[in-house]
Order: sequence, then structure tokens, then C-alpha cells
Amino acid sequence: MEYVGVGTVTGLYGVSGIENAVLVDSPRAFDNIKKGIERVTGERQGCTGIRSIVGRQSGVGLVLVQVPPYPQAVVDAVSELYIFGIRRVIGLGRAFSLTKRLPSRPVLMAKAAVPLDAVSTIVADEGLPLAPSSKMEYTFKTIVELRFTDFNWIYGYTVTTPSPYIRSLTESVRKLAGKRGVIAIDSMSSALYALQYEYSKLETLSLLSFAGSFEQIASSSVVRSVDDMTAIMEKIGREETILYMIAVEIFKKLG
Repeated sequence: MEYVGVGTVTGLYGVSGIENAVLVDSPRAFDNIKKGIERVTGERQGCTGIRSIVGRQSGVGLVLVQVPPYPQAVVDAVSELYIFGIRRVIGLGRAFSLTKRLPSRPVLMAKAAVPLDAVSTIVADEGLPLAPSSKMEYTFKTIVELRFTDFNWIYGYTVTTPSPYIRSLTESVRKLAGKRGVIAIDSMSSALYALQYEYSKLETLSLLSFAGSFEQIASSSVVRSVDDMTAIMEKIGREETILYMIAVEIFKKLG
């Protein structure tokens, strides 16, 4: 059921007949994508750190939302989008590697998320598997294997925490890092997947670009210089922009 009104989280209003949404955690990606959207019918400022655009891309109606990379922000934004009629959500976020064995230009499709955040286990009962929509996962694979060969695609598991910088979770994350298939740590995926239990018609998928290694940020969140930080942010923004085009193709395939 769709509602007409103003969203207190996203700032959106008047969203009608659109079922697709893309979440990005990069302001640069949001700005890059905004320039390329063919027809923008609305742009709104929501809660702190949240911006939204309603528009069309390659014939697909969608909502683009910038969210802070925290589980609670994902839950708040997607819950409101669902009220407006959104039924498919693809999250494009950043991750930190838990392994040294990564190829060049890796992107992780999160086959499952291990929740170390409190939000996901509130939304979905503890012990339930947190995984993407099988339909979206299959569609993703058919698209990238044929058309998007610039990245090295990894299909593995991510550990979702409230923030990768929380020191008290470091040892818990390290214990999981040795498990087979656990590739990364992030702060979006488990919340996104958990919401599929809350909303039975919701389909979600999480694609993660790597911003560095977990061991680096576990020792210090400070980088050497402004140039280093700029390079990391530009990389994430650039890669999330490309992933956005894949999200559009997935929406087109799913109708």
C-alpha cells in the first residue's frame, strides 16, 4: 500500500508508481549519478546525511538515496521507502577486506551477512539467515557475467557492524575472518537483508566496493595525508557510480 505525504527520514513526497530504489553511502557517487539521471522529478533533503532524488534512468523509474553507512540509517530509510511503494532496493556500500587474497578491482556481492549490529537482530529474529533476494542475485549474475567485466566479482559473506571503527568489536570480527567465505566487514548489508523479513514483498541486494583492509582501520582510523583520503573517497565514488548502472540494468530485467 502506498501513502501520500512527506517522509520525515528521506524528505520525499509525491512518490508514486515507482518500485525501485538505490542506496549509496558515498556523497561523491550521489553527485556523479545525479548528473547522469535523465529526468529528475524531485530532489529532497531528509535527515542529517540523507539526500534523495526521484527520477528515471534508461526507462526505469527509481529513487536514489544517499544514506550514512550505518545499519540504523538503512533501516530508517528503507522502511520509509517501503511505505512509499518501493519494493526493490539495491545497496551500494563500502567494505573493508578481511583477507589479503583479493584480486585487483574487487567488488563483493554479499551472498549473506553476519550481523554484529543490534539493529538487524531486532528487525529479524536472531538465527534467521540474512541473504539477498534469490531473484535479484540470479539477475545480477546474468548481467555482470556478460556486460560488466571491468571488476573482479567476488561472491562471499560480509560481517555487518554498527561501524567498522568500534574497537570493542575488533576481536569478534577477527574470529569470523578465519571462517570460510567471510570476505569483508561493512555497515549496511545485514540491515538491508533483515528487512526482507519485516516486509514480505521487499527484495534487496548488497554490492560492496573495498575501501581498504580491516586490519588497517583496526589499528588506526587516521590515514597519512589528505591526498590519501581523497584518493580513497574518489575510488569509492567512482566504483559506486558504475555499480549504480548495474542496479539500473537489474531493475530493467525485473520489470
